[in-house]
Amino acid sequence: MGNALGLSSAPLGNVAVEREGFCGRMGNALCGVCFGIVLFFVSIFVLGWNEFNYVRNQAVLLKVGKETVEARCTPDMYNNGKPIWASCPMTRVADFSSDPRVQSLGLKFADKIQGAWFASTSEILQWVEDKSCESHTTTGGGKEKICTYDYRQSWVSSPVDSNSFYCYPTMRSGCQSGGARVRNSGSIPEVLQQTVKAGDGQVGMGQSRSAGAYLLNSAQLSIFQGVAVPLAPGQQTSPIPMKQGYVVNPNSGTIQFSSYPGQDSIGDVRTSFSQSYVKLGVTQVSVIAQQVTGQHASDADLRPWDTKLKGTMSLVNWAVLGTSSKDEMIAEKESENGTLVVVLRFVGYFLMVLGLQLVTGPISLMPEVIPCCGAMLGEVVGGLLCCINGLMSLALSLVVIGVAWLLARPLLSFCLLAAAAAAVAGAWALRSRFRKGGVREPTVSQPLNSQPSEIAVVQARPVQPVQQQLQVTCPEGVLPGQMLVVQTPGGVQAQVQVPQGVRPGQVFIATV
Repeated sequence: MGNALGLSSAPLGNVAVEREGFCGRMGNALCGVCFGIVLFFVSIFVLGWNEFNYVRNQAVLLKVGKETVEARCTPDMYNNGKPIWASCPMTRVADFSSDPRVQSLGLKFADKIQGAWFASTSEILQWVEDKSCESHTTTGGGKEKICTYDYRQSWVSSPVDSNSFYCYPTMRSGCQSGGARVRNSGSIPEVLQQTVKAGDGQVGMGQSRSAGAYLLNSAQLSIFQGVAVPLAPGQQTSPIPMKQGYVVNPNSGTIQFSSYPGQDSIGDVRTSFSQSYVKLGVTQVSVIAQQVTGQHASDADLRPWDTKLKGTMSLVNWAVLGTSSKDEMIAEKESENGTLVVVLRFVGYFLMVLGLQLVTGPISLMPEVIPCCGAMLGEVVGGLLCCINGLMSLALSLVVIGVAWLLARPLLSFCLLAAAAAAVAGAWALRSRFRKGGVREPTVSQPLNSQPSEIAVVQARPVQPVQQQLQVTCPEGVLPGQMLVVQTPGGVQAQVQVPQGVRPGQVFIATV
């Protein structure tokens, strides 16, 4: 649609140049050091808390699996005060047609508004600023940034403050167009931006509409999907002064409140209405929560169950669409807990990297003051610091995770450490045993330069020869080809010849 004020939404092409000296950049970098130190300690806290939270949530899930009673779709008074699991069809919904918050709209809808919630979602037509910048360093370590500011009309979820625009309310340097042309006006009334939920005890599930029901609490109603609420055509009532409403699309439940019907202008509001999709007797809901006594004897209210444990899952008030068993719901929560711990580990790591980058920021900035090659040197130093900070953060993150893991799981950690100690002891024992029965370095006597003067002759019986290999260290003054007398681990002396190529101090293998 055309603009009633004759304003074009084409880019206005406003260009501004911002310059910053080296001293200003260094001052900002030094301020960043303080913030980086804070981020560094925050990252350590996040990493440590995350491990404890995971263990605590696992304890909550174990307690839920052990203490939750699997109930039928007809409430049993003996389960009052206990955590229960139930999976039943919806039997009761709330009627929002008579709700004062819905009636205050002054609009007519084609059908009754029934379900678990009713929502009105609005957008307002506003000028928005698109900013794109390119920067480069200047001689002496300064920085020049060239920014382009463009303005266009767009439907947004909340009003935009035009006082934050570069070219409003005054035309600054580089502004070709702006000023009053890009001034925003209008607001979204609260009644057109709200979600009306059924009160506790108005929505329930059970065996049948005539029997007792489990009444859901308001925190469980967000599980239902939304569908459009059709509007009756030909409406002109508007809750916004000086604006007239007209139905844009009756089937999608969209109405626009405009100063000039049929044309878009700044401050116009476009609203869509939706409600939860609940089909009585068909839509199935599974819950785990605490059962308490309802207002009627046949009904039971479902309330959040405080497990009295620590962890983000300590308050159990679960509800899902469809048929899910107790074990399936617990398994889904275990998966969520596992995903959360992994995500927060990465978050803690990146916070630590960012913190160290800010702390080392002045170091990468200092080379830029050098003429000609300062910018290149600054980029090289910055790249090296980024790699170093990434590796340091990885090492520190693993250390923090490891220590927190040990502290959060003391019993398991003790068992793992005991198993590790046993493995080390076993390996040491095997090594000692191998050294006893394996090859040992023999005792080497002086080389045989001549034959013995006397050799005793004794009678011997033939036996099966047993050969063994010995590690022999060649003594000083012994040359290849000479004979040595060695003593085996069994105390027997034998003669061996030094192989070719072996020098004093080297080790060779001899078979005796």
